[in-house]
Amino acid sequence: DGDINDLDLECGGVVIDTISAAVVGDNTYNTTWELQPGTTECQVRVDLINSMDADEKIKATLKAPATAANWTMKDTVNGDAITDTDVIPSGNLAGNEMTVTSASLTLATAGIAAGTTFVKGEANAPITGFALTAGEAADAKVTAIVVNAYLTDNASTTYAWAAAANGAASNVEDVLVAVHLYDGETLLSSKSLVVGSTAVTATFDGLSIDIPAGSEKILRLLADISTNGPVNTNDAVAFAINTDNVTAEYGSGSSLNVSPDATVINSFPTVFQTVSSQGTLTLAADADNPTAGLMVMGTEGAVFSKGKFTATKEDFIIDK
Repeated sequence: DGDINDLDLECGGVVIDTISAAVVGDNTYNTTWELQPGTTECQVRVDLINSMDADEKIKATLKAPATAANWTMKDTVNGDAITDTDVIPSGNLAGNEMTVTSASLTLATAGIAAGTTFVKGEANAPITGFALTAGEAADAKVTAIVVNAYLTDNASTTYAWAAAANGAASNVEDVLVAVHLYDGETLLSSKSLVVGSTAVTATFDGLSIDIPAGSEKILRLLADISTNGPVNTNDAVAFAINTDNVTAEYGSGSSLNVSPDATVINSFPTVFQTVSSQGTLTLAADADNPTAGLMVMGTEGAVFSKGKFTATKEDFIIDK
């Protein structure tokens, strides 16, 4: 009781009657309708409430049409009652048992590996990725996501992240000047970080991210890094998402909670990147640098020295 709404009897594509508060057991329709000669297909249908438990069973049975206590049938010409023996079948018409499954959507980190170092001025730096996985029961749609930004100068311990890394005073907005939300390689939206009373966030709303039942959608968060560089010599930056801050739906717009419930994914970031003030360029003798010896006069293209440049963290241009 209470798990289903609007128990409809539909015949020939027309809803004959609706019982808004259906109960487990007998539900009686008292509406009169007329059947035309030939075959008319009828069905019993219901609306299932969102809070039903998964794996509940539901079944509908039309009680024996040949029993006058269950059905009242009359001839449309003269109104004479149709006797039980004129109605086939004489027994109940039982539908198949259905198992109720619940729509679901889970969130986890995915799609971007940790451990890359970017320098100031880098655009579209991949920071953190997330996977949204819809359950087998229904397609899901995400319409809004609130992202939390993190920054710390010491990402080697969870204490450094937990202390103030996601707080309003972290200054992450001075390092990550724009945040881009991608569905795979497709840009969905770009936002600036907003400093709140307790956190620095970016709100992506007006989304329409469809996730078919039983499939996964990878969302990537990229950022533009300020040309002013990191707050510290090396900053670790990351994004996290509270599952309560993901707005999702299924079916005809029914609200869908994201699992795990009320959990911040990447809260003590394991997927983070490093922002550095600059890269380095080193020059060293190559392994096959020519050894000391005699050089014959008139030799063309004689190699006297071999060096090897190694660039880290960024590209370099050598002008002279």
